[in-house]
Amino acid sequence: MNARPKVLCVDDEPHVLDGLSLSLRKRFVVVGETTGMSALEWLRENEDVAVVISDMRMPRMDGAEFLARARELRPDAVRVLLTGRADLDAAVAAVNEGQIFRFLTKPCPPPTLLRAVEAAAEQHRLITAERTLLDQTLRGAVRTLTDLLALMSPHAMGRAARMKALASAVASELGIRDLWEIEVAAMLSQVGAVTLPPEIAEKLFSGAPLGPDEQRLVDGVPAVSASLISHIPRLEGVARTIAALKPNATTSRDAAPLGADILRTLSELEELEARGLAPEVAVAELGTRPDHAPRVLDALRRVLQRRAELVTREISIRELRLGMVFADDLVSRSGVLLIRRGHEVSAGLLERIRHLPVGSVKEPIRVVVSEGGDSR
Repeated sequence: MNARPKVLCVDDEPHVLDGLSLSLRKRFVVVGETTGMSALEWLRENEDVAVVISDMRMPRMDGAEFLARARELRPDAVRVLLTGRADLDAAVAAVNEGQIFRFLTKPCPPPTLLRAVEAAAEQHRLITAERTLLDQTLRGAVRTLTDLLALMSPHAMGRAARMKALASAVASELGIRDLWEIEVAAMLSQVGAVTLPPEIAEKLFSGAPLGPDEQRLVDGVPAVSASLISHIPRLEGVARTIAALKPNATTSRDAAPLGADILRTLSELEELEARGLAPEVAVAELGTRPDHAPRVLDALRRVLQRRAELVTREISIRELRLGMVFADDLVSRSGVLLIRRGHEVSAGLLERIRHLPVGSVKEPIRVVVSEGGDSR
């Protein structure tokens, strides 16, 4: 049995709240608040509200203003305005501005109120169902792109995975709460690398020097990545972040989003590490360049310092587990670089490693684990 939808009712007259609760409580979980400010505070602490009902005339904050602010806090909650006949013009204006699902005139008969709130709750159900479907579709599209990247260019996928892990840690260090967009941007930033000629891709990921024409192609990878994903619904922001990674991007560095600053720094860190520089040396080199935000570099230093304090241990290739991080490059016995240090072991990577011929990899290998022994 589905849980009853939650309805927030706001009116400065307690007896009106009692009447609303009496009319709705058989079908809904009803919460009452007597001021707009207390109702906003309740909304900040409660995410699962389906419908918000407010009286128009209240002291200090009228119903239209309250519902507009409620929309900012809980955009999926469906809003209903109760109004007297003297306030009809204001109510119609609020509805036309798109802030209100429906308005009801007072006094409102209980059956009319119940039908309106049931319609609002159904609207909320449709909104959330569509959002869930979009989220699942979007995550499926991202997963497909990264799986293709792993198949077509394992080295590009390795770089993307390392950038994602660091981007998430640096963004958290900077107080960014919504990490999804920057993590996806990091993962998809290397998609354009599949268009590079194989010999240039090999030089890029091994840290070999690039000629001017080769460097031009490499510099174009973010633009290609952004173009490839720009038409996927709800990835427009991700595409803009990726497009801002290079100096010739249409977004100026001063106007670039913080996510682009983070990914640009991590991308250049990858390039320096590919040339053999230790992480702390690479960060020091980045600090001499004028195009990196100091706060991003400071956050990166703190993240790398914490990682340096983790414990490494030596294991056989068959002891690898999900979530372990390579402390050194994984190299074949013939000297071919298979996986760069810093790469976290994913399910797909673990499957590929387990299919390597026995004895084809130099062992033991060093991985990073926490002091408690967790494979992180």
